[in-house]
Order: sequence, then C-alpha cells, then structure tokens
Amino acid sequence: MGISLTKSLDFGKVSRKLRNAGQKGMKAGLAILAEESEKQVPKDTGTLAASLGVTVTPELSGVISYNTAYARVQHERTDYRHPGGGKAKYLSDPAEDESLLRRMEEALGEALRRELS
Repeated sequence: MGISLTKSLDFGKVSRKLRNAGQKGMKAGLAILAEESEKQVPKDTGTLAASLGVTVTPELSGVISYNTAYARVQHERTDYRHPGGGKAKYLSDPAEDESLLRRMEEALGEALRRELS
C-alpha cells in the first residue's frame, strides 16, 4: 500500500516573491556603492551630490547616476581641483573596489535570505 501526496505550487507567487527579493537585494547593494560614491563626489556647491539617483529596473539591473549637466566632466577630468572636497572618478573608483563589491554581494545575499525566508 502506498501513500500519494499532491501539492500544487503557485509559480506566479514564487516568481513575484523572487523578483521582489531581487529588487530589494539590488537596492541594498547599490545603496552601499552610492554611499561610498557620495563620500568621494566633488562638493563645491552640493548640487552634484544632491543629484545622485539609484534605480533598479524590473529586469533587476541597477543604475547609479548623477543628474547634472557637468557630472560627466567632473567625473572624467582628473586635472580638476576640488577645493570643497571630493575627486574625479567618484563613481568608477568605488565600483572597482573589491572589498566594496564583497560588501555589496553580502548585502544582496542578506536581503534575499530575509525576503525568501
């Protein structure tokens, strides 16, 4: 004699939960990168720093941006001096920091664990 159990799984619900967890995890990781970038961005008037934006798309890709007409020039021109503090490469330098990337991965993992538990 055997016992048979049937359990249906709501794949739509699972998919929504996974997407939500991924978005929260991506936001958590990007917040770490944005925080480090904020420490390095030129601070002459504060306008550039205030224009920081973090976006996570439905496809789970993330974007960190500074939205001023001069953000790209300030980022790329290493010959500029910033008397108010900050430096060029204020976004790309943190994005290449291995220890920062590990912290971002840990934040992503933690957010996923929290959301899926």
